[in-house]
Amino acid sequence: MKMTFQTGGPSAHLKITYANANVLCAGSAGRAEKVATYLDTVDTIIQGTPGDDGRKHVTVHGTYQGVPITAFSTGMGPASVAITMPEVIEAYEGRDMTFLRIGTSGGLHPKTNVGDFVISTTIDRRETTSEWIMGKDYVAKASPEAVTALWEIASQTKGGSQQVHVGPSMVVNELYWSNRWLKNQYRGNEERRQAEIPDVLAVSMEFSVLCALRDAYNEDGEKRIATGNLLSISDLPLSTADRVDQSGYAQLMQEVEERQIKIGLDTLVRLSKER
Repeated sequence: MKMTFQTGGPSAHLKITYANANVLCAGSAGRAEKVATYLDTVDTIIQGTPGDDGRKHVTVHGTYQGVPITAFSTGMGPASVAITMPEVIEAYEGRDMTFLRIGTSGGLHPKTNVGDFVISTTIDRRETTSEWIMGKDYVAKASPEAVTALWEIASQTKGGSQQVHVGPSMVVNELYWSNRWLKNQYRGNEERRQAEIPDVLAVSMEFSVLCALRDAYNEDGEKRIATGNLLSISDLPLSTADRVDQSGYAQLMQEVEERQIKIGLDTLVRLSKER
């Protein structure tokens, strides 16, 4: 299946001509570019420049522990993932691929704290992009093998005060207005939270679309894609503060992000050997 534009050259938005089977993706271009500093070899770093369309996506190709890696920035939100991820899928000529997303999220469960990791299993879909891909009744789930590998490696790599949580997460269309809706629904109303989203650990914006694209491309058998999601908790939207506060995460961000990238890369290596 080919869905992306035929350009006669590099892909329309990421400007890539090839991709590797083991893929780390992030909403942030800076985080995607930082992956290059962890690789043993770097073949290519593709960045937006003043002369192109100005979208400023970053794609990195290289190797880590002998395993070919591609890292790229999806941009923020479900719609951006639906544009960029197909360009990576279609740039890889083989069948088997793994996409791991590393990103930030808001903690929704009382047991989550700023700086913790969340590994998504099932998704409470509150966005609409995945419906255009897989239909209204689509159930988004992480690939089981990715969940298991992420949990094992994250448990070994986390910092001393960090916790690793495994379970459902919520995906929404955007950020600020969704946080406002969550506050209106659940802040100060633990009974309602337990009744409606009792097990949902965190909220973010992209992963259900990764799952939908995985399943759409896997349908005809030409691709066999796995997806996983490793989130860090950057804020607590249901706190009593009027505005969501990320100042605590700012002090932890560098260390948490470094561990997150390392977990993602080590998980890709493990899954590539099990494939």
